[in-house]
Amino acid sequence: MDSPSVNISNGQKPARNWDKVFWAGLSLLALALFKLGAQRALWDPGESRYAEISREMLATGNLLVPQLNYVPYMEKPPLAYWLNALAMKVFGVNEFSARFFTIVSALLLLALLYRFAKKIFNPRAALFSAAIMGTSLAFLLYAQINELDMILTALVCWGLMLFYEGFELGQSPTLKIRTCWALLGLGCLVKGPVALVLPILVI
Repeated sequence: MDSPSVNISNGQKPARNWDKVFWAGLSLLALALFKLGAQRALWDPGESRYAEISREMLATGNLLVPQLNYVPYMEKPPLAYWLNALAMKVFGVNEFSARFFTIVSALLLLALLYRFAKKIFNPRAALFSAAIMGTSLAFLLYAQINELDMILTALVCWGLMLFYEGFELGQSPTLKIRTCWALLGLGCLVKGPVALVLPILVI
């Protein structure tokens, strides 16, 4: 297929300079998010619920059946609980651990946007795109709340980008399309079939 990508290079700074600005900004945002995530109590009901499920996984050693108040809790698939339990195993049972993978997912989402916009447009547009999303109120809120949405969004968006690169741009199509389906499968382990239904509609 013909590539719809548009490469605009009208005497702008070298891509390396824009990359430096992006990674510097992303590093500062990461420091701010991790600091906020470690200092604030788990105030949202979903945050405390998902954190407690992960803590009980560690306490009981039962990683297959999520439990809340030591009663089986089968409302959601277990991947996000596993990730939280892993963070708690490494960093201890605290607010930082409960939010660690949510924050990592938000940072990966910004890196995805920068990478994708740079590939389709140019580094300057990519930096502005990432800056707009990274300073949006809703993004900043969900980036530091222990909910499932940010992890799901990162998996789905990375999967869609790899599918686009493999199918539309013809870049390592077999590897990227297979990786796309693997990421969407992991998305199903976060929040169920929605991780497949929405991307398939887009595709």
